[in-house]
Amino acid sequence: MRHGKRHIATRVLLIVMSLVSGHMGQAVASEPLVIAASPSLAVPLDALGRPFEATHPGVKVQLYYGSGLELRQTIAALENRD
Repeated sequence: MRHGKRHIATRVLLIVMSLVSGHMGQAVASEPLVIAASPSLAVPLDALGRPFEATHPGVKVQLYYGSGLELRQTIAALENRD
């Protein structure tokens, strides 16, 4: 069952990254692609983040891992920064 969840999570991530990459223009490329996720997704996200950066010059992938509360705090901090 655990393998099935990981497979689903990877597929969802691939779909999201495909959608995001399709809509990234030059103006958006200067902004980092921020992904906040559970630590259980660290392996697939790390494996996909580097190749995504390599195929999308100028786009930096920033990965944040943590519990639900930690992720909410991180997202709030990112939204409130300049």
